[in-house]
Amino acid sequence: MSLGHTAIPYLDRLWHPTTGCSRGCPTCWARPLVRNRLAGTMKGLPQRSPGDCSVSSDKRIFAHCGPCPGLDGCSEAVDPFAPTFHSDRLTDPLHAKKPQVIGVSFLGDLFDPGISDEQLLQVFDILRRNENRDQPHSMILLTKCAARLNSFLRRLRWCGSVPDGLLFLTAEPDDRPTVQLPGVPLNQWGVPELAGHLGRLLAHVWVGVSVTDQPDADERLGLLVGAPARRRWVSVEPMVGPIDLIHGHGTKAEAGRVLAQAADEPHTLLDCPRCQGTGYLQTDPFSVTCPGCGGRQLLVDLVVVGGESGPGARPFDDDWARSLRDQCQSAGVAFYFKQRSGLHPEHEPELDGVRHTALPWE
Repeated sequence: MSLGHTAIPYLDRLWHPTTGCSRGCPTCWARPLVRNRLAGTMKGLPQRSPGDCSVSSDKRIFAHCGPCPGLDGCSEAVDPFAPTFHSDRLTDPLHAKKPQVIGVSFLGDLFDPGISDEQLLQVFDILRRNENRDQPHSMILLTKCAARLNSFLRRLRWCGSVPDGLLFLTAEPDDRPTVQLPGVPLNQWGVPELAGHLGRLLAHVWVGVSVTDQPDADERLGLLVGAPARRRWVSVEPMVGPIDLIHGHGTKAEAGRVLAQAADEPHTLLDCPRCQGTGYLQTDPFSVTCPGCGGRQLLVDLVVVGGESGPGARPFDDDWARSLRDQCQSAGVAFYFKQRSGLHPEHEPELDGVRHTALPWE
């Protein structure tokens, strides 16, 4: 297998260790794309009625009547967009020599509950191995399942002080290893005392959440900034209403939770880049400030904004984009304006005479 091509302007390639999503969003762009690709593999085959259908060996394409589940009355139909793990694609990024910006599982949701912890752990092992390349790829992750993203990164540990290192998940709250890579023996090295959060070590992994309106932002942004990670971003696409990222209720609630549990969960806070101390005070969803030296570090590195595309695209108001642009500029966060809405909207259009195309991973 190889990395896939993409028309997304801020990416170079796509990597699909998983595909599919169980959320069932009515305007999902990826679901019809996956179904159409499966339908294309069936061209030229004789058509039969659903009652005569035989299932192919991989249980995902019906041998003579097209991709399922598009057949009424077929008792064995399987959704081609069901969350699926592709072990044969795991090492694809490691074979690409030129460093690229790679979207991870953009034809689905990597953190969908249909993808197991064991499978996610294998994906993150590849992300870890990418960091060891002479020229690492920039790996871009995006999810709507912010709660699982937060929980998974809190539990994800890496211990480099044992032979060959050890990657595992803990069982909150006692931090005992519960899930490890296939073939890796159970812990025998006293790992809980030695291991750190892998997410905070991945300098080339950008963890992001997708939001479309204020309720989405209130629900997901706080979970994003509370997760142990080095790089975070927010995709506001398709944007269907105004969003206030700075005063979102979900983010403020998460800030209070982080502060309240700081004494018991020091790993939820960040190390100060100036004095190497801990104990940040969170002042807004974009940054934290160290009480020891006053150093400030951004919690969100990038906000991408775009309207909806395709038939029936919902309207987009430039004032929504202006508001987010101004919020980002006041906080020192990168702002990328991808598109307005329409059947085939222009990529990277001007907003008040300026094209906002700077990306922090370039």
